[in-house]
Amino acid sequence: MAGPGERPHDAALQAAKLKLSGACLEGIDYPARRELDKAVVRQLATGRWVAEHQQLLISGATGTGKSYVACAFAHQACRQGYRARYWRAPRLFQACALARADGTYGRLLGQLARMDVLVLDDFALVPLQDPERRDLLEILEDQYGTRSTIVTSQPPRPSGMRRSGSRPWRMRSATACFTTATDYAKRALTAKGGQARALSRLPRVATLRSR
Repeated sequence: MAGPGERPHDAALQAAKLKLSGACLEGIDYPARRELDKAVVRQLATGRWVAEHQQLLISGATGTGKSYVACAFAHQACRQGYRARYWRAPRLFQACALARADGTYGRLLGQLARMDVLVLDDFALVPLQDPERRDLLEILEDQYGTRSTIVTSQPPRPSGMRRSGSRPWRMRSATACFTTATDYAKRALTAKGGQARALSRLPRVATLRSR
């Protein structure tokens, strides 16, 4: 229950530990160079994508505001009564490694699984190691069909494309992100003799497209 002078969602916002706690959908800018579709943002602002356990991928080059948009959607979810949690993906994988070492890995996974919206910021900026791939599979398996995830990452560049010539902001289908991530992890684990459980459910997707 909110204390005197607090809004009902203040406690949820504090627990979300957003990198940009002041980020909100009303504060998003729509310059032409970002190619953000305002109509799609308004549609996602209703929160239906969270209620239907869909996933959102935000892809763009460094400095284009991916983290702000991700935190703004998480903030909106908190306003609507959902529980959210922000993690930079590298920090989350470090936390997973520490939890495995001290015997609290299951507890950490349980905490993540209880979040209605999990934000994975700066995902796959560098190739994942085998333990990180296993952690990713565990986390995504718990999310599929029951929770929502927001992932931010840089768009892949075709070989030979100069960064200066690439678009500053792109949105890709979250299906491609999650399918690629899980398939890549499975292939890597299989190649090294590891084991990975088959995912029985594919995520339902909310795709934010550019104009």
